[in-house]
Amino acid sequence: MKKLVFMFLMMCFGIYANTDTRTWTFKDGESFKASLIAYDKEKGVVKLKNDDVTEVDYAYDDLAPLDQEWIKKWRKIQDEMTIALVRVGGDFSHSQTLGDLAIDYYVYYPSKYLKSSKPLPLMILFSPSGKGQRLLKRHIEAAEKVGFILVSADVFRNNAPFDELDPAFEALLETVKDTVEFDPRALFMGGSSGGGALAYHYSAKFNEPWAGIYSNGGWLGGKKYYDLAFPWGMRVAMLNGHKDNAANNWVGRDTEVLEKRLALVKLFPFEGGHQLADVPTQIKAFTWLLEGSQFYEGFTKDKELLFDTHFIEDQQLIVSSKKAFKAANRIFTQIDFVGLSKEDVIDLLGAPEKMNSFAEAADEVAENTLVYVLHDGAKEERWVFELEHDLVTGLQDKR
Repeated sequence: MKKLVFMFLMMCFGIYANTDTRTWTFKDGESFKASLIAYDKEKGVVKLKNDDVTEVDYAYDDLAPLDQEWIKKWRKIQDEMTIALVRVGGDFSHSQTLGDLAIDYYVYYPSKYLKSSKPLPLMILFSPSGKGQRLLKRHIEAAEKVGFILVSADVFRNNAPFDELDPAFEALLETVKDTVEFDPRALFMGGSSGGGALAYHYSAKFNEPWAGIYSNGGWLGGKKYYDLAFPWGMRVAMLNGHKDNAANNWVGRDTEVLEKRLALVKLFPFEGGHQLADVPTQIKAFTWLLEGSQFYEGFTKDKELLFDTHFIEDQQLIVSSKKAFKAANRIFTQIDFVGLSKEDVIDLLGAPEKMNSFAEAADEVAENTLVYVLHDGAKEERWVFELEHDLVTGLQDKR
């Protein structure tokens, strides 16, 4: 029964339809570049797409041993991710880097990747054990919630010196920039333990507009790295378990070094030791990182205040607080919402009907509008999103 359910899910979600491009080699030595579309283990047939146009079936046994092993690994990874995507949402690909250096890498695309008209932020994650796909999978729930594209690769690991991995990272970075559409103003790196240290290292060594670092139980790598030219003005989220004595021991010293480069550093503690942060902590860190690249300083707090309400007992009404009015003015005047979908706005701010007792009726005004109502029992303020084909075309302030 379980096997039948799994096969049904595979058919419904089309996990094998992707663009995993790499160079393939036959046993006779002939090589060519193509995308893997599907693999039928029972029939021993591999379906490849040449030049992104023609789909051709090849015999699995005709491929070189290394390609056969890659297909086995590909299928196992796809099977594991299918179950995760059914639960979380989004899409996934397993590919190899372009150019002469073939590095296996993985990309998670949140659901809004195809829905939003604006490019999404991207984070490259490093695993200390070289298990990039596993680390990526354990962050997709937070990435789906916030809207992060995630990238990871297996080759990066603790027991390889930073400099030896430089060519692999350069190949990964160039491939991602060529094949994945993302917001260049919101390019992040991060990782767990030594993966966090690697992210710091690459932010200093590779000249890109790095917006920030996500360091889960990581550190700069010790005093010998304190003189590196870390980018100016990054946001750095440190996620440390409260019993992670090693990582917590470096927080003060690393923060001092980073703040000299005008970094904004924030510690996100969680219950535990030297381990991955829980999903709620990941979401908080992701949200805070994006605040600096996509929104104004203090947006995260203002978003909470937007729904700050109090109860008027004699009128039996829940109304907006004074802080909510001030927060709304900052949010709706400082953020450019044009081009976002209705779903994007609700994901970003929250559902309008949850604001107060007046908002639910206002949201029924017209199908082509989305209305946020603030009301303190006397005065009213409405922020009306004008929609066309479910995309925001304008925003009106009606006081």
